Amino acid sequence: MKQKSKMVLMTMKNNTNYEFLPGDFSKLGVTHIGKNTNFAVAVSNAKQVILKLFRNPSDEEPEISIVLGEEYRNGDIFAVLIKGFTGQGYTYAYEADGKTFADPYSKLLSGREEFGRAELPCRESIVRGYVSSNTYKFKNKKPAYGFDELIIYK
Repeated sequence: MKQKSKMVLMTMKNNTNYEFLPGDFSKLGVTHIGKNTNFAVAVSNAKQVILKLFRNPSDEEPEISIVLGEEYRNGDIFAVLIKGFTGQGYTYAYEADGKTFADPYSKLLSGREEFGRAELPCRESIVRGYVSSNTYKFKNKKPAYGFDELIIYK
């Protein structure tokens, strides 16, 4: 049985205090829960994962790095809830076993602005996910098109 984790207080460079604790393992990617933000990622065979948060997409060093150990793990999923953090404008990446990678469940990526460019710059952590909100509300509850009017690619 896992021990219940204590909440940790973290101060970012902007002198804002945030509390973080084990998050919701059921929703991969970034999920906003009120004024809190949940980060969850699946990583096989890792003992720990580091969540790196960057204030600006061009920043080379993260504003904060959160080490996600056993208390933030459920199987292959690591999750952390940051209380009071909306993260608007931040980018993020994960590190496991010395390799930095973008969240495969990110809704928006930075670092691949030039469409069709095969090679990436040298910096390993250049591709990152944006912390974005899901606040867009569709006017209609369902699409205004019938299936006979759609072109669907598989």
